[in-house]
Amino acid sequence: MAYVVESEAIYKFVNSDTLILMRDQERYVLRHGNTVERENAGLVNMEGFDGEYMSYRDSVVDAKERQISDPKNPDRPFARDLRIEIIDKLGLEDPADFDNVEFYSALGTSFDTYHGVDCFVEVATEDGLKRVTIDLTTREKGTFKADILIEFPNDNLDPDLDESEYLGIIGRAADAIVKKINNSEIGQKIIYHQKDMYG
Repeated sequence: MAYVVESEAIYKFVNSDTLILMRDQERYVLRHGNTVERENAGLVNMEGFDGEYMSYRDSVVDAKERQISDPKNPDRPFARDLRIEIIDKLGLEDPADFDNVEFYSALGTSFDTYHGVDCFVEVATEDGLKRVTIDLTTREKGTFKADILIEFPNDNLDPDLDESEYLGIIGRAADAIVKKINNSEIGQKIIYHQKDMYG
């Protein structure tokens, strides 16, 4: 087993699929998807999860209970930037309203395994709670179960090196999420194209 120490967190790699995180006296069992999913959605605590099927509703509750990162301030840059862009596109100006937008990871949970959702956004509106589900991938998919599919390049996007492409995906994803929140969009693919790099 290998150990990695990162900003007061200790990761213990159990096998290629599982690692244990010790942070702030808390123990988390993590099972992770591919690198792009982990880097963009973040990990969840998989302690006690044995892979059993859960209904859609129970899967949402389970994923929310397994969060390691704060849904109102995600620790992954993509998740954090997407949340901020959604707040901007919703036109929220009062900082008190910013907490109405939350980003959740579902990687490795029943919501991911059985319902095709890697992460999701919830927005508290005057009409009630709105949820938009997201599937992250590096491969082309003809169909998807989530509300929105975001296709990344195999090597992901570095916001510092690929700023325009990164911001393009964030902007297009936020547009699709806001349309879904406003009930004007059914399902949408957000695709990174190589041609975007060249204009």
